[in-house]
Amino acid sequence: MNTTISIFLFLSGIAAGICLFAFKYIPLSKDNAAKEQKINNLKENIENQTQLSNNLKIELENIASKVSEEKNANISLSKDNAAKEQKIHDLMGNIENQMRDNAAKEQKINDLTKNIENLSKDNAAKEQKINNLKENIENQTQFSNNLKIEFENIASKNIENQTQLSSNLKTEFENIALKVLEEKNAKITDLNRISLENIVFPFKEKIDEFRNKIDNLQTYEAEKMSGLQKELEKLISINNSVSAEAKNLANALKGDNKLQGTWGEMCLERIFEYAGMTKDVHYESQKQFKADDGKKIPDYIVKLPDGKHIVIDAKTSLVAYEKYYNTQNEDDKKNSLKEHSSSVKRHIDELATKDYISLPGLNQPEYALMFVPLDGAISIALDDKPDLIEYAFKKNIAIVTPSTLLATLKTIQYIWRQENQKKNVIEIAKQGGSLYDNFVTFVEVLREADKKISEAKSKTQEAIKRLSASDKKGNSLIAKAQRLKDLGSPTKKEIPEDLLKNGDKNDAV
Repeated sequence: MNTTISIFLFLSGIAAGICLFAFKYIPLSKDNAAKEQKINNLKENIENQTQLSNNLKIELENIASKVSEEKNANISLSKDNAAKEQKIHDLMGNIENQMRDNAAKEQKINDLTKNIENLSKDNAAKEQKINNLKENIENQTQFSNNLKIEFENIASKNIENQTQLSSNLKTEFENIALKVLEEKNAKITDLNRISLENIVFPFKEKIDEFRNKIDNLQTYEAEKMSGLQKELEKLISINNSVSAEAKNLANALKGDNKLQGTWGEMCLERIFEYAGMTKDVHYESQKQFKADDGKKIPDYIVKLPDGKHIVIDAKTSLVAYEKYYNTQNEDDKKNSLKEHSSSVKRHIDELATKDYISLPGLNQPEYALMFVPLDGAISIALDDKPDLIEYAFKKNIAIVTPSTLLATLKTIQYIWRQENQKKNVIEIAKQGGSLYDNFVTFVEVLREADKKISEAKSKTQEAIKRLSASDKKGNSLIAKAQRLKDLGSPTKKEIPEDLLKNGDKNDAV
């Protein structure tokens, strides 16, 4: 507003100056028309300037009015802007609070997501464990079924072969014996029957002995087959009972390592019993060996055919195993699992340092068996250390549990039965060979006896002819003997009538 007034006063001053100039110099040139005209022009210019000043004044007033209105509008806008700025400030505070709430919620979501991932991993591990247990059960069931089928096939085949062999040998021997006896029966006289019986009787005893062995072998195989099914059915129940008994004893044994070791050896003894093995026949316990680094005593040594051996050492780890199943805290559970798997690994290292496979006097495969009396103890140890079995194999150690060891010992026992059966078959074959040789000897003696009988018969006929033959004087030996009787020689017997007739005929000739 002040600027507008200043401009108006400035323009008014200019107009006044022009008027003073005109009134001062116009009277001096009234007579001069040109000057008058000039004055008129100046007046016109002054009027124009005045009009222009008025217009400028109006315009300035309009501008001032607009400026005032704009200033008022700016003041109003400033107030609105201040309110809006306050509102924006409040909104920014709300946004910051919301962002802080969102950050807290996001952190909570991240924590929940992490918990879900941990639970998913735990569930996946448990599911994997369940799948591994299912797979182990399926493998053991399949192994038992395959073993059962194999046992049945082998036993059936052996029975068929032995039955066929015994039947063929029996038929062949009977046919040969009957044929020989039928051919020679007519030629055997009462004189040599006793001698022939002395030859035939041992031969008959051999045949009876051979027949009894075949019958006993068939009876044994039949009994074995009838009991095989029951043994296989017991296998799973025995395994379950051993595992259940192990779990029941776990609480009583925890913390006492010596008692745990004794209990592990007791479990081994029961498994040997279930497998049908006899102590000091099929296996030995606590046998001492002298090695370069001192005396060593393996827990058990299993004997195999051909003089081979397998060493079994019982290792029991129950302290951390019991903690793992009884604790509810996840961190304690993880620590117990790691402690248990480390304990099993230490047992592997300890057994490897004993180097049982190099003991003098043992003939065994290049590995020893480490017996753990709980199937579950190995299962959870593998959850923490999946390469534990491979680690043991690299140290020439195989880890076995009640189920796997029982199946192994059953297989070894079956091998022993097959070995004994093989020896029986070899003995039968040996007896059969001996029987055949005796039979050939019998035939040779029989033929020689027949030859001797024929020779004796020929000699007898020749002797009879000589009794009846006449000498140069025409007298036979029979006639001479009869004359002695006729001459009065005392006698008690008579010469057969047919010989006397033959002697008389020859004398007449």
